[in-house]
Amino acid sequence: MFPFFPAARAKSPVALALPALPALPALPALLVLLVLALSAASGSAMTQSAPAPAGAAAPSEVQPPDWRGANDGVGAFKRGHIDILRWEQEQQRLAGTPRGAQGASAEPFTLAQAREQALLNRPDLIGRVSLSQLERSALRLRTLEALLEVEQAWLQAVAAQQRVRSMALAIDAAESGAELARRMAVVGNYSAANRMTEELTLWDVRQQKLLAEQEAQQAAETLWRLVANGSFSLSPESLAARLPQELSPVDTTLPLPASAPPEAWENWALSRHPEWPLLRLHAEQREQGLSAEERVAMQATHMAAVRAALGAGGAETAGTAQTTKEPQWPLLLDPRQTRWPHRWEEALQARADADALERRIRSDVRLALGAWQAAEQLHRQNRDEVQRLQTALQDDALLQYNGMLKSTWDLLARARSRVQSEMATQQSQRDAALAAAQLRAVLAGLPFAGASLGTPGAAGAAAAPAH
Repeated sequence: MFPFFPAARAKSPVALALPALPALPALPALLVLLVLALSAASGSAMTQSAPAPAGAAAPSEVQPPDWRGANDGVGAFKRGHIDILRWEQEQQRLAGTPRGAQGASAEPFTLAQAREQALLNRPDLIGRVSLSQLERSALRLRTLEALLEVEQAWLQAVAAQQRVRSMALAIDAAESGAELARRMAVVGNYSAANRMTEELTLWDVRQQKLLAEQEAQQAAETLWRLVANGSFSLSPESLAARLPQELSPVDTTLPLPASAPPEAWENWALSRHPEWPLLRLHAEQREQGLSAEERVAMQATHMAAVRAALGAGGAETAGTAQTTKEPQWPLLLDPRQTRWPHRWEEALQARADADALERRIRSDVRLALGAWQAAEQLHRQNRDEVQRLQTALQDDALLQYNGMLKSTWDLLARARSRVQSEMATQQSQRDAALAAAQLRAVLAGLPFAGASLGTPGAAGAAAAPAH
């Protein structure tokens, strides 16, 4: 096993999501003294010189290994060997970053701006005051559809960019594990199989990052196609860079409380639908033009025609329980033999259209409401419960590491689990935001387009066993 030094243990629990480390002074040859202990190495290829942290032994040009000085020096890093690897990576990044590269970023591209730019690209959504009521309703639905499309694209783009940034933490943990395994294997203090396992983990995380970057590019391109115009001529890359760093809390501005029964949501949507009140009024007017006797006769004739078609001639088909006849379509009525005036047909069709739209609205509202409630519940569980448990497990792993009951590999495994849990929480937040947008659109009159909830992740993920 890799040697552990008591002074290298942290004095208090530290969050192990591998955050960016502050700039630390160099420790030349220190990591080599630790990793190459079994081979009694006294030199190092790391010749970079810089002031050492307080309590760390400054190396001389050629000296025998100073174990006490090395131990005290590692104590400047709260998580021992992990922080040393992280510090080296940070120095490499800083060395490759030109001065002034971190300039002031532009204002984030908000959802309100996305909606405005998208509507600027849709002059067909501007109507005249002379439009009829039905034409205005159709125009309103097209406008709502355009606004929903750009809102979904904006949410997807922001969430995809956030996932790419989160994957950097997973890459950090995997690279730290692979590098530590490589150095330990070089001196014969680690098996080749374990080293290859860490390398496979690194390649797996890199592949996930590539997929996340591809998803982010597609989301940015989709949003760019909707919002780019003459007054907003950013490239897709510049647009992605201007998106907010993370999704804001889910907008749950809804007309009814979450505890309201489904019937209340259905009735609210029906009363404010742009088309259903008109269809219902049209059906009522057609029915009011008929006398009571005519309505009864109309319904009886309609039922008789359906039954006659279902039981009309054709070859008999032997069933297991009874003998049936092939139905014959279409339903044909001869006005010379059966009373079937046009006003009956118009009244029946008007009522059928109104009832069909009412059923669709009620069904869409129930589906959208159920999808939103499920997405909200998943997000709350991930945010409040899963994250709380992951943090507790992380702190416990660090405490056991400080007590030399767990190894560096346990900490790295816990870090990976924590990062996966955080990305699952981000995905659940995106799903909840998309479900809320879909519910608002359905309540405004759009049909339900379906919902796709992400797979719950990292809730039961356990750290890999120590090597």
